[in-house]
Amino acid sequence: MSLGSVSEATMAKRVAIGGGMAAGRWAEELVKLGDSQGAMIISAYPEGMVPYDRTLLSKELLDADAAVLRSKDGFPALKTEAGDVMDAAWYAANGITILFGTTCEDVKLESSELVLRSTAAPDTTTTVGFEQLVIATGSRPRTLGVGEAPPFAAPGLWHDDLKAQVLSTEEEKGLEDHEVNYQHWEIEGAEKYGFGSVHTLRDVGDCEKLVRALMRPEDDGQETCFDPVVIVGGGLLTSEVVSSLIKYCPDLPLLVVFPSDMLYPHLFSQHENIAQVYERQMTKNGVKIARGYEAVRLWAVDEVGSFPTLDGPATSL
Repeated sequence: MSLGSVSEATMAKRVAIGGGMAAGRWAEELVKLGDSQGAMIISAYPEGMVPYDRTLLSKELLDADAAVLRSKDGFPALKTEAGDVMDAAWYAANGITILFGTTCEDVKLESSELVLRSTAAPDTTTTVGFEQLVIATGSRPRTLGVGEAPPFAAPGLWHDDLKAQVLSTEEEKGLEDHEVNYQHWEIEGAEKYGFGSVHTLRDVGDCEKLVRALMRPEDDGQETCFDPVVIVGGGLLTSEVVSSLIKYCPDLPLLVVFPSDMLYPHLFSQHENIAQVYERQMTKNGVKIARGYEAVRLWAVDEVGSFPTLDGPATSL
């Protein structure tokens, strides 16, 4: 459902701002309690893209051949404990409205109202009332900025440079029948996501861009770039991404950098031997480990000067 179909007089019993896993699980709990009728989810994601299973981002979705799973219509929706797929029909059947392509501009607590804006009509706003409100936008990914001003991506927003691709008749001829039914993502300015690009992994848009970079295109369009991929962090997500890259990009050099003296310091602080098992498995597969190093900032591709590296001083001209 789009914001344009909502009247100014709309009143929602319960509203969740954010279209990710938290909102999906919130909706599931309302259904369990028998109190889901009249609930609403405000989602900035494109039309039809219901709350999805983010845990797959660092696993099978990093396979370049999994384009259908990363597509707008094919991304795996959440499932209930009973195994029911929580697709658009599930939300509608349980009386839950999802406003796609919608952002919340303001929360007026005094009058219990939300000021909403549609990404399709950014010049106008709509006011919706609520009885109870849940903020489920998630968190910002930790990023490394250039210089002293790290850029932060606003949580819960969709990517301006990702559009659902409408296939032409000629393009459809080159696809299997089951692939034609899915709208794949088209990256505007895709050349930005190659050599020297920097990525976070928070939603399916991030995943699509990272997969594009992992295909290693160079300026001449050839897949001949074998520069190492540096993964900053020593937590669970790191191990999942490393495992996936070993599986799907076995010839890609990997370097993992983290500030502590062991992997998973928060999980295995009292069981260092378990962390060592994971680390040995990484090195066994050719992954280089740089423990005790903090990634301070990014060095821009066009930046000039000298800087320290793991192999000693280096100069960028």
